[in-house]
Amino acid sequence: MILRTERLLIRPFKESDINDLYDIYSDTKVCKYLLHDVWNEDNKLKEFQQKLKYNKLEEGKINLACVLDKKVIGEIKKIETSFCSEHLEYDPNSYLFDCKQGGCLWDLGIYNISYLDDYFKYEISELNVNYRYHDCGVDSYVFAKIGFKDRVGIVECAMDRKKENQVVFTGSHGKMIVKPLHRPLDIQIIFSDDQVINKHIEYEYDDFYSEIAHFNDLIESNKTESEIMSLDNSVNCAKILDAIREKM
Repeated sequence: MILRTERLLIRPFKESDINDLYDIYSDTKVCKYLLHDVWNEDNKLKEFQQKLKYNKLEEGKINLACVLDKKVIGEIKKIETSFCSEHLEYDPNSYLFDCKQGGCLWDLGIYNISYLDDYFKYEISELNVNYRYHDCGVDSYVFAKIGFKDRVGIVECAMDRKKENQVVFTGSHGKMIVKPLHRPLDIQIIFSDDQVINKHIEYEYDDFYSEIAHFNDLIESNKTESEIMSLDNSVNCAKILDAIREKM
């Protein structure tokens, strides 16, 4: 799992990252609200081995490093996803208002959840859900706060209100905002020292082209599964959706 911009890189941890991480987690201010103790010379190797232990997607969970100018600057601790739009004009013939397959969670929430599945490879440890139903019986708003060990994922989706569609990654030393959530064009990186980096990346032809091209490449290569969205990814997303649904 690698995400790269002109200056920023998100990747699994490597053994050479130990001193960069020690610079971060030996700071009492950084660790004040984290779920582990401040690192010191006695425990840093043990703590780092826990970060290094899960560095492959196939292991079912993964720890990721944020790297700026070849230096590790922290971890992703929180992902907030918001995908809300207005579709409240009732249409009995639309799948959106079908109680078996409709509602905002099924239609929009899968986009939100795919981000959490990409970066938080842990079992759900905590789940709180707020929701609202349309008069026809489908969910029109869902807000879920999900704990994955010491990480937090927020899923907000709606078809009864308009909000900015975006993903906010919060790390040890700042945050990254991706817009729009479902078809990204813009990335803004905000560091704790108020430094800001903005990046705009145009679509190649249009917002569906890369997805279609990837599918065609798989067919031409005689592959039955995508490494970008594998069967395991799809199943895990479905499990998270089901867990939210059970709370509604």
